[in-house]
Amino acid sequence: MMRIGGRDRRKGRAILAAAFLAFAAGRAAAEEPYLGAAVDWNSRYIWRGMTVHDGAVFQPSVWTSFLGTNLLVWANSPLQAGDGQKGFDEINFYFQGTSPRRALVVVTGLNVYTYPRAEDAERWTAEVAMTFYAPVGPAWLYWENSVDVISTPGAYYSEFGIQMGRDVADNLSVEAALAQSYASNDFNDAYLGIAKSAFTYLTAQVGIEWRIADLLSVTPHMEAVFTLDSDVRREWGAAVRTNFGLTLTLGYD
Repeated sequence: MMRIGGRDRRKGRAILAAAFLAFAAGRAAAEEPYLGAAVDWNSRYIWRGMTVHDGAVFQPSVWTSFLGTNLLVWANSPLQAGDGQKGFDEINFYFQGTSPRRALVVVTGLNVYTYPRAEDAERWTAEVAMTFYAPVGPAWLYWENSVDVISTPGAYYSEFGIQMGRDVADNLSVEAALAQSYASNDFNDAYLGIAKSAFTYLTAQVGIEWRIADLLSVTPHMEAVFTLDSDVRREWGAAVRTNFGLTLTLGYD
């Protein structure tokens, strides 16, 4: 079975706020550079509904954006590694190009996942990705599509969801997201050991961002993952899993 991992949410956070999308589209048009970094502590590492590490993890990230092109570097380090090894067990690179439109934002990209502790044959893989974002009132609908091109060529993962953010005070905002995932036969066989295409997980996320200063914010957040497919529940157990985290974000122009 393949290794699993990698979080492809911008800023390494559990929630991509709707407000950021509008900001990103405007910044791409203005051709202004943007830099930022974040550190995220989570009670467990969940990726695409699957539990990668069932214990506390530390996940730093750094990103830059310029002329509509984004680069994000993200890493994961278990706080209590079962194998006794310390340091990062996963370091990922996300290259993205944003094409803002009046009613649609299209983000194309290449996601590269690396695993420093893995055996040579499993040390890395890559996906090509395309995500569509469309505003609907105060929220954003999105449709994410990713296809593996290295470890399991053609393995397809898709996620459809809604995201929104709302200011509740001058320096406080609430962010929420709900997403439904679908994965192909090849993807589920490689990552779950179940050879079938299926709607696998429903994920709900919520966070409260406190902007301490212009360049600094703190976001406590949580996510709940509901396993929808009966075969996945039978093979992997828990129908509902939760994760609690805290993100410290630093960004500047």
